[in-house]
Amino acid sequence: MAAGDEPSPPRRADGRVPPYNLEAEESLLGAMLLSRDAIVAASELGVSADDFYKPVHAHIFDAVTSLYSAGEPVDPVTVAEELRRAGLLGDLGGPGPLVSLQVRTPATSSAARYARIVSEHAVLRRLISVAGEIAEMGYRVPDDVAEAVDRAEAMVFDVAQHRVSDSLAPIRDLLDHSLTRLEMLYEKGDAITGIPTGYHGLDELLSGLQPSSLVIVGARPATGKCVTGDTLLVDPHTGARTSMGELHRRGSRGDVVEVVSLGGDRQLHLRRPSAFVDDGVRPVFAVRTRSGRTVRTTGAHPFLTPSGWRPLAEISVGTPVAVPRSLPVFGHEALPEVEVVVLAYLLSDGAHTGASVRFTNASEAVMGDFRHHVRGLGAEPIAERGSGRVLTSEIRPRADRFDPLVALQHDHGLAGTSAHRRSVPERLFRLPRPQLALFLNRLLGADGSAWWSMRDGGSACLSYCCVSPRLASDVAHLLLRFGINARLRRRVIHRRGWLGPAYELEVASVAEIRRLASEIGMFSKDAALANLLVRIDQTSRHRPHRSGEPPFAGAPAQRRGSLTAVGHTAPARAAAGREAGHGGGPALDEAPAASAESWPPADVSAAGAPAVLWDDIIAIDAAGEAQVYDLTVPVDHNFVAADIFVHNTAFALGMAAHAALEANRPVLFFSLEMSHLEITQRLLASEARVDSTRMRNGKLAEADWTKISHAIGRLAEAPIYIDDNPRATVLEIRAKARRLKSRLGDLGMVVVDYLQLMTGRDRAENRQVEVSEISRGLKVLARELQTPVVALSQLSRNLELRADKRPMLADLRESGCLSGDARVLRCDTGTEVTMAELCAAGERDIPVWTLDRHLDVVPGTMTEVWLSGHKPVHALRLASGRCVKASANHPFLTLDGWRRLDELCPGVEVAVPRRLPAPWRTNDGG
Repeated sequence: MAAGDEPSPPRRADGRVPPYNLEAEESLLGAMLLSRDAIVAASELGVSADDFYKPVHAHIFDAVTSLYSAGEPVDPVTVAEELRRAGLLGDLGGPGPLVSLQVRTPATSSAARYARIVSEHAVLRRLISVAGEIAEMGYRVPDDVAEAVDRAEAMVFDVAQHRVSDSLAPIRDLLDHSLTRLEMLYEKGDAITGIPTGYHGLDELLSGLQPSSLVIVGARPATGKCVTGDTLLVDPHTGARTSMGELHRRGSRGDVVEVVSLGGDRQLHLRRPSAFVDDGVRPVFAVRTRSGRTVRTTGAHPFLTPSGWRPLAEISVGTPVAVPRSLPVFGHEALPEVEVVVLAYLLSDGAHTGASVRFTNASEAVMGDFRHHVRGLGAEPIAERGSGRVLTSEIRPRADRFDPLVALQHDHGLAGTSAHRRSVPERLFRLPRPQLALFLNRLLGADGSAWWSMRDGGSACLSYCCVSPRLASDVAHLLLRFGINARLRRRVIHRRGWLGPAYELEVASVAEIRRLASEIGMFSKDAALANLLVRIDQTSRHRPHRSGEPPFAGAPAQRRGSLTAVGHTAPARAAAGREAGHGGGPALDEAPAASAESWPPADVSAAGAPAVLWDDIIAIDAAGEAQVYDLTVPVDHNFVAADIFVHNTAFALGMAAHAALEANRPVLFFSLEMSHLEITQRLLASEARVDSTRMRNGKLAEADWTKISHAIGRLAEAPIYIDDNPRATVLEIRAKARRLKSRLGDLGMVVVDYLQLMTGRDRAENRQVEVSEISRGLKVLARELQTPVVALSQLSRNLELRADKRPMLADLRESGCLSGDARVLRCDTGTEVTMAELCAAGERDIPVWTLDRHLDVVPGTMTEVWLSGHKPVHALRLASGRCVKASANHPFLTLDGWRRLDELCPGVEVAVPRRLPAPWRTNDGG
């Protein structure tokens, strides 16, 4: 190309010429005309037509790459024809310059170097252009300086990423890119085309997290921690058992309810749930353990295993899960002693489906005791007969007067029930400890046995058998209140000419046999029980775990090198075993109806009585679909349901860890809720498969240290980056993400936990606009970095009011803000505290007064208080003199329902409490 044909280089206003290298451009184009390898080298380095300083060079580059993409030969003749068709050959001066480029090429082998020179000069020209734009932006003095800085940083980032600002692209180029991606995915042969999350259902639905996508994970508190509505929980104050569905109803209307949970000290505590969530109808699974416990949960519901909390979907048959060693819960509603005894006998061998009541038993002592207590009720056995060794007493109701036995059956729901449908009357769960022991004493005396088994070299055993699965489960639960873990199993029996299923409870732990003998006993079988205890003292042929632990609790944990009794050092465990094998533990005191601070009884926490046993899972069966409910339990984040510990899981952290550890993709985690230490500890506990509570309190076993050491080594190599600024803005998140990608060259995922804790522009009209801007900013970030961005978000309670519980985008909106000096009255102590003080203290789950759907003032829970920036507020003054400052979108209750502050006008009446109840707990703990 003749030098005289070249235009003089354009100059800047200050007289300087932007950097360029025409010789490198011509050498690169000449090499591309001579060798297809040169074309490949230029493409691999990302050279584009815009990188050429001279326009005609850009046209030639376009023609060459178009022919190469179409599979056509590339030479001066074909390129000239391509330019002619595009009407650009005249700008070049004909085909001659193309031949000249070939001739003047120094070496085709240096094409990569020529391409790098062209690209570097192009970057410098873009940098000069961007610097000029940034300088002009600063001279204009923008209104929003932070936004201007973010825009300037984005412009520089575009230069660093070799991007052009023009977002227009012909469909032909886009189709080529799509075809290339399809071919890559086809050759890969993997259904997960994006970043894997580790949650198989989610990965199958989304094929992994795709680049440029913004994923909003919206949930109500405790979502995922679901059990069926019929799951039974125990009321720690009254002893009554409540279904999960009923607990949800009571909690939702503001009743004060508490549950039993496993604390960080590995002992039982009382906790008040902070949220009650209806999760609708979902697929559930029936989980059955070796001890006979059964609970129905969703697949995401976690259980405590020797390697930490694991969702059911990650658990298989044979995995041991944590169950409480004891539930020392007793009521305070006594019944007449005669009623307790007669009810025990009627549940064992009483027939009350006809006009009369018949009681059958082979023991004369039991029959005599039954007749004695029936007479104490005011009834009289009028017939007695025997059949072999079996005795039967019959009591017929008298028409001439009130029959107390008939009334007793009706009062407790026993009238008309068959033996296969019996259960312990709900009233009996609220009995005081002595009367509950009396009830079990008579029940075990009627249908229990104490014997020395010759299996496994000889062992002591107590058992109870009935034909009702519900009754057997109820009795197992009542024994657990005394610290006695019975194994429930199904068997087939032949009894009085009847062949069918029966349900047997077996107690084989020596320590628990001693406890049963000393605290409960077995009426009419005291001699057999005494002989059994003598045999225990005389023999030394018991297995170690039989002497101190239930048979279902010891072996599984020992096989895995884990603790059978969690939360004790090796010396303490040794002492516990010696005590359990030679005399048992101290008697449990009656649990007071007090607060979490005074419960459970002191001896439950004593050495030798850790609160956890391991129980193998023996079956996980699909159980169809059922109504499920969630709880959020502060502090411990677990509770006892169906006599099993259950928990919830950290969704976002698990997803980030999987992407970094398994897919080896860099992950940037912004935690506005937890600190660096908390997140690191959770990651370490999860990777080491060590329970996080043990890591928090330092009560680690020797085997834990090996697992932690290996986990530290693996996590140290994982590309996980954590930012725990609690006041992160979308601009700050975008800036840090850009810098990290510039440094690493790749960014697999950005996680923000969570959306409502982020702050946007200080001058946003309201929080709804602010959240919208935050979401939009995160989407721009995802597209800019070509990286999936996952933002967690809490949903509003409007979700719970819809029948299908399906979340909508509107559920992400917030309900307004109060000023920091707004005062809140605590319902537990009656003290007032400002919103600013609560926020500064970081306090959560604050007991406050709230309004239920019946417009009654009831106790409620304020989950959290957080900063939402500086915003315009309005002072709402009432005729009574009350005043509150709130943002324009904050709702108030009016005669027309809840209305935003900016929709109100003078004269509109808003609701205020007529009176406030007394605090339910005083400052001194009374």
